[in-house]
Amino acid sequence: MIPWVALDMLHGRAVRLREGRREEAADYGPAEDVLARWMDAGVRHVHAVDLGGAFGEPGILTSFMEAWRKRFPEAVFQVAGGIRSAAAALRLAEAGADRIVLGSMLFEDSPSAAHLVEALGAARCIAALDVREGRVRMKGWTRDAGLPLKAALELARSLGFEEMLVTDIARDGGMAGPNLSLYQDLAASGLGLIASGGIASRDDLAALAAMPNITGAVVGKALYEGRLSLNDLREVAP
Repeated sequence: MIPWVALDMLHGRAVRLREGRREEAADYGPAEDVLARWMDAGVRHVHAVDLGGAFGEPGILTSFMEAWRKRFPEAVFQVAGGIRSAAAALRLAEAGADRIVLGSMLFEDSPSAAHLVEALGAARCIAALDVREGRVRMKGWTRDAGLPLKAALELARSLGFEEMLVTDIARDGGMAGPNLSLYQDLAASGLGLIASGGIASRDDLAALAAMPNITGAVVGKALYEGRLSLNDLREVAP
């Protein structure tokens, strides 16, 4: 299981939201400074999210990615947030993003999502399934995608995706533990699952790592607030 360190950006600053609410943002400083500290500490897998782009603002990921790829050639970047066209996704890939996370595009432009999987390869394309009360949300979690979770998972599978980033919105930023029953239920699909939302302890990481088909876990606020250490992440890293 790969532990992905979250770098959520809003207007160029590293922040953490609670359940996606902008009014509850904790600010940790300029995003590039925060990233540099993680890199100096030995982090190699970064999950970078453009929250402004997710909320419909002009995207900033490509310009950041170009600079980061040059400065941190050893890093593996998984990027998300506001990537709603094939052209935007390809620009990010050209700028140096290793993996592209697609959410709204799955539901609003399924043919383009399938084209990207074919063009970039399934290993570089991740489907984002953000769920609240069994329903998938999109556009920064502000709109219903029109499908329950399992139907959305089958849609992603039909488009060629092999790995899903599944976020329990109600647990995001709350450090109350991940929704283990949710991931246990989805594991039967046989698809790779990246868990996100609520991870707060070494025990949480260990429980996820012991589950079938869990390929990764996104760790955010617990790491920023010191409840988890980088040594805790190393214990579950491959």
